[in-house]
Amino acid sequence: MVEGGDKQPGPFDPIIPPAPQSIIPPAPQPIIPPAPQSIIPPAPQSITLSGATADVSMFAFPGTQPPAQPTGFRWGQYFVGITIPVVFLVIFSIFADLSNDRSDPYSYQIYELEEDSDGYFSEELTLETATTEISWCYTYSTVLEISCESFSQDESSASVIDYTDGYPGVQIGEFTGSNSTLWFKPLNNSESSITMEVSFYDPSIDTNGSDIAFGLLGCSGMLAYLVGIVVAFVKGKKALAYGLLTPLLIFILLMSVLFALLIFAFSQF
Repeated sequence: MVEGGDKQPGPFDPIIPPAPQSIIPPAPQPIIPPAPQSIIPPAPQSITLSGATADVSMFAFPGTQPPAQPTGFRWGQYFVGITIPVVFLVIFSIFADLSNDRSDPYSYQIYELEEDSDGYFSEELTLETATTEISWCYTYSTVLEISCESFSQDESSASVIDYTDGYPGVQIGEFTGSNSTLWFKPLNNSESSITMEVSFYDPSIDTNGSDIAFGLLGCSGMLAYLVGIVVAFVKGKKALAYGLLTPLLIFILLMSVLFALLIFAFSQF
């Protein structure tokens, strides 16, 4: 028995269901359609690449670069290589020839000497410069053999020697540098006129150093030629190197053919 408060139901009391609650649906809410949005696309923006961006785009990781494309033979470099040594040789030969024409220290003159009443032959020679000397002289005669072969300590003078009766000969005159006169009297003479060729020598022209300069130029050119071939191969310009080698190979081939022809010609005797 429970005292006070709510009465607890017994096991035999009837079950009374709870009173039903009224279910009232909520009032419907008005539906508002969304505002229409513009479908016009925005104007395109200009894209500007900075230098750093360009550098990054060119960067490639190791092993990702495409293989180099094979290139054909560079004929332009080849013909340049052929032309360079040929042009150098032509220019060098022209200047060397011009230098030899201007710098030849030797000159030659032919004189007709007449015998005077005392049996002497004399001729005043024309010297081109103050340093010109007589190199040698010789007579064109079937009877006399006269030449200028010995020089005194004074290089401007020369002795005239008669070898008609054999060696060692007899001095019969001289060339006197003070008056540029060549005179002599043969020992046994039957000719009234003698033709004599005289060779002159100018040491000031011979010692101008042109031969040494051209020699150094030629050696320098050959050295530069060989260095150019090596550098062309090192730089990977094989066409240029082959062009430089071509004239040398042609020269070696021609010399070999000439040598073979000489051997063949002498073997026939």
